[in-house]
Amino acid sequence: MNNITLPEIAENLLLAKRVLLLSHTNPDGDTVGSTTALARALRLCGKDTLCLCDRPIPARNLFICCEGTYSTECEVLESDLVVSVDVAAPQMLGLLRDTFEQRTDIRIDHHASADNFAAYNFVDASAAACAEIIYDLICLLPCEMCEEIASPLYTALNTDTGGFRFSNTTARTHRIAAALMEGGAAAADICETLYENVTLESLQSNALFLEKYQLHLDGKVLFLPITMADKERYGFSDENVEGYATLSRKIVGVELGMVLREKDGGGYKVSMRSRKTVDSAALCALFGGGGHARAAGATIEADSFEEACKKLLDGVLANIVFED
Repeated sequence: MNNITLPEIAENLLLAKRVLLLSHTNPDGDTVGSTTALARALRLCGKDTLCLCDRPIPARNLFICCEGTYSTECEVLESDLVVSVDVAAPQMLGLLRDTFEQRTDIRIDHHASADNFAAYNFVDASAAACAEIIYDLICLLPCEMCEEIASPLYTALNTDTGGFRFSNTTARTHRIAAALMEGGAAAADICETLYENVTLESLQSNALFLEKYQLHLDGKVLFLPITMADKERYGFSDENVEGYATLSRKIVGVELGMVLREKDGGGYKVSMRSRKTVDSAALCALFGGGGHARAAGATIEADSFEEACKKLLDGVLANIVFED
């Protein structure tokens, strides 16, 4: 339950001199765009603001925060206020968790499965993206909407709705997108950057998809396992494989797409994308993860890649329920 309102959050932000904004690990467009927009708005209000993430911002999202808004230095502690943005649970802070789980003053989120780990929490599960909440919050601050704020917010809104195609998209989502365009968001340029720029490496790596995909439950579940050897063989990084789960869902007859990849630093991460008959967040929750009903992720604990594959497949296939 919310124990703080957006006007109260705005008041606390304006009383602070230095604000730290926390993003979740493996940052996506929503957490990066939302924190960047809020940081820029607060700077216009005269606040010293820094965004923190335990991982470098992926290349595909660097255009949102090219001014060096972000830091991965966990020891940066001096602040009047610590605010997490789009962080569903403390484990989503990644390497920042030990430092900030007990020091987060305010959490702003839109995940229904959110963990109330902050001193004060504001969660709106009806929001398609955290960007919708941050838009409302920025409208309460004494600063004008401008391209530097509107563009990262539009990017956040666009990415978390799959280009306004996912079922979480509402009429309100479109109204906010229109307001951001009126406020200066470079919508056409953003969409071109997000969806029209494909690297040659990513096209070449499609051969891996065709070589290794597996179908289960009469073709309703598609599973793609990717090892470190696979990534070395095809010469691509984790960023190149992010779209495989989404690609899986596009195939006729597939209700759930799962990509399990061996991470560069060790461990195994699964990304799920589903149609309306499968709740991806509920399935990922079986492994301590979460997200949205149609897009979610988790880390699989295992001693080997083979064990991780078996644990994932056994767990999902035993629990999957296709809705009517």
